[in-house]
Amino acid sequence: MEKDQRRNKRVPIAASARISYTGNRDAKTIDRTVACISFPGIGLYADCMPAKGTAVTVEISFITTAGLLKTNVIKGTIVNANEVGELCYI
Repeated sequence: MEKDQRRNKRVPIAASARISYTGNRDAKTIDRTVACISFPGIGLYADCMPAKGTAVTVEISFITTAGLLKTNVIKGTIVNANEVGELCYI
């Protein structure tokens, strides 16, 4: 097994994400599933691929250990996008 070379640990999380961005001069919103989260960012499964460098707003919703729905909104930039068959990991 290959040793993980990442500086920050990835943590799997059961959460949904709503991604908002501007593409081709019109606003777009897509709903996605969160794969994992770490200090520098989050990994999302998507069926479309915003281009690297695209500015995004991400609304993340998850259930806390107390059973409450929690929602956080963050702004960021797409820094990586990989296609795996018909699915994209951004």
